[in-house]
Amino acid sequence: MASSPSPSGRAHRCGRLGHSTFADVEWASGLPITYIVAVDVTGGTNYTFLSGGPFKAVPFAMHALTSDSSTTSVPQTLTLSNDTLYITGGNGVDLSGLAGTPGWVLSGDTLHNDGKRVGIGTTAPSTDLHVVGGITYQDGNQTAAKLLTSDAQGNASWQSLSAESIFGSGNVPGVEALCLSSLATAPMQSGPYFVAVSGSYAYAVSGLVNTMRVFNISNPSAPSVIATIAAGTSPRGIAVAGNLLMW
Repeated sequence: MASSPSPSGRAHRCGRLGHSTFADVEWASGLPITYIVAVDVTGGTNYTFLSGGPFKAVPFAMHALTSDSSTTSVPQTLTLSNDTLYITGGNGVDLSGLAGTPGWVLSGDTLHNDGKRVGIGTTAPSTDLHVVGGITYQDGNQTAAKLLTSDAQGNASWQSLSAESIFGSGNVPGVEALCLSSLATAPMQSGPYFVAVSGSYAYAVSGLVNTMRVFNISNPSAPSVIATIAAGTSPRGIAVAGNLLMW
């Protein structure tokens, strides 16, 4: 086949193709590939050699020459570490610029975000953790009729319902009353019915003599009577609310 540019830029062809199609060229063989140009203006078989040289491969064919012959793909693994995305055997891509402010940080087995709020069931959390809906907490001790309480460090746990679980073990006497001891005694009137304590004072009413006696207990080991007040007929109880005393 002969081809040459004309002054108008068009290609003129004459003769016939003397080789197979381009698809049959073994681009990946690694062997040198050459071409020749010959012409017979009469259209016969008496060709005259014009030129020749190495065949220049188009980019796709050059890729076929330099690539391997494998037809299977090699899987790659993507890994996200903090704000950087990595690919197996490759480089990393910094994603920090995608966020206006720092976001969640994954470090080992910990996911954290300092100063941010978490909302579950809400898009506008008002606290560090805001849950709208039910929650389930299972620590291995959960059963029916237990109380969720915490220790001094704030660690929550399920405990059996008892005075200790409500008021704390330091505020409740033990099972045996033998642990109690007498600090002091104070003169009570006959038939005391009820005692109330508020701050440094104790109030005791007696239904037999219809009086109320007030004690100063600022020193528990030495209580003292500071007043005896008439309490009407058969008082049976006392209530203290701020500066008010009712019986």
